[in-house]
Formats: sequence, C-alpha cells, structure tokens
Amino acid sequence: VGLFFTRPELQLPQITHFQTDLGYLFPVLFVTVACGAISGFHSLVASGTTSKQVAKESDAKIIGYGGMLIESLLAMVALMAATTLASGRFHELYSANKFVPIFSEGVGSFMASIPLLGIKQDAAVTFSALAVSAFCLTSLDTCARLARFAFQEFFEDDSHVVRSTLVKNRYFSTGITVIAGGLFLFSGGSDAIWPVFGSANQMLAALALLAVSVWLAKTKRRNGFVRYPMIFMFLVTLSALGTLIYNNFVKGNFILAGVGVLLFVLAILLGVQAVCSLREKPAVNAVSA
Repeated sequence: VGLFFTRPELQLPQITHFQTDLGYLFPVLFVTVACGAISGFHSLVASGTTSKQVAKESDAKIIGYGGMLIESLLAMVALMAATTLASGRFHELYSANKFVPIFSEGVGSFMASIPLLGIKQDAAVTFSALAVSAFCLTSLDTCARLARFAFQEFFEDDSHVVRSTLVKNRYFSTGITVIAGGLFLFSGGSDAIWPVFGSANQMLAALALLAVSVWLAKTKRRNGFVRYPMIFMFLVTLSALGTLIYNNFVKGNFILAGVGVLLFVLAILLGVQAVCSLREKPAVNAVSA
C-alpha cells in the first residue's frame, strides 16, 4: 500500500550489462536469488515439516503456490526498496555489506508515506529491520530442526528406524547439530563456503524435482510439468557450478572449487541413477501390491 502512496522513482540504472561482477547474467541471475519460485531449502521444509502440518493433501496447493506468490511479491518489494535509494546511499550500504538497512530504509519510506498510519520514518525503518530479524530467526530455527532430522537419518536402519536411544533423543541430536554449526561459523568456514550456497540450494531443488519426476513415472502418472523444469534447473545449476569451479580455480580458492566439483559430480551421478531406476522393470509382487 505504501508503494502506491510513495510512487517511488528508480534511482539505479534500468539496464545492466550481461557481464556482471559475479559472472554472466545467465546463470548467475538464477542462483543469486536462491529462494523464490523454486528453492531446495523449501523442498526440505515442505517434505520434513509442512507436510506434517496440512489437514489434507489438497491444502498443499494453496499453501505452496500461495506461499510462492507472496514470496515473489516480497522479492519485488525488496527490489524496489533497493532501487529507490539514492545511488550514493545504495553503494555506501552495499559496499559495507549492510544489506538489512538497504531493505529496511526502502520499505520504511514506503510505510511512512501512508497518511492513515502516521508512522515516522525512523520508526518505520526500525520496524522493517525487526521484520527481517524475525525472518532470519525463524529460518535458523527451521534449519536447526532440519539438520537434526538429517543427522538422525544417518543412523536409520533399512526400515527407516533410528535404533540408537541417544541419537533418537531430540535434545542430544539438536545439540550436536547446533554445536557443529557454531564451530563452523566461528572458524570462518561459513564465510569461505557461502558463495556456493546459491548453486547448492538450486541444485537441491533440481534433485527434488528429479525425485518427484521418477516417483510420478514409476506410478504411471504424468510428470512433464515436473520433468521439464527439472531439466532447466539442472542446466542452470550445472552451468553455475562450472563457472564457480573455473573462477575459484583461477583465483586459487581450491576449497570452493573442490566443493563445486563434488556437487557437480553428485548431480551427474544422481541423474544417472534416476535414468537407471526408470529403466528397471518393476517386480511382479510390487505391481500386484
């Protein structure tokens, strides 16, 4: 609503070059904004948490599709918040890695422009920054829960049951994952590996689509609406990983280059495994069951 009152003018160039500081616009554009219409992290949340909270299966469409529409709207608002800042102010905050103020100052100005609310500029900026902090807090909470799930799954047997009483304890497993994450953070390793996050996240999204495609094909259902986006996502992420590997190898960042190689090989192997799985003939008992 504040956008309609403010009617802001874009302060940054409307057209940029195909070559950016991070690489070519394709595929960098698709892995820089790593959440939105498709996200590997969201696939983890949906399969591990959201799926247990819906009342019936048909609710998934409203929640999933509606959530992506809202997130796309949020992305547009964030983009406008950044591009409506004065060019000098934007580059000042961007150069200092102060990304929250970029969003909060822009959105705060939108909120303060609504006459009926009567919110002052400083209060609106503070409220916007608080909204970002709350989002980060809930995301970290979800990450900790999903990490605990993944940690416990390492100790499952063939029937997907965790036999270890200690690992089954939620407090112990959560403590292990939080401590491991904390050590990784304070060691500086998170800063070193962060550039690969976008490519890894979107690669996970491609793998999620791959798993769904194989399941739909195995159950003799239409899967084109999942298969074709999956192919596109693989092309994007493999291109991004290839660019990441080359750039980091040239710069001497061999750790990031090595991580990129591992993700690249993993994607190829899982793709080959999926093709082999589709070629397998189902067993007679499985068909009758």
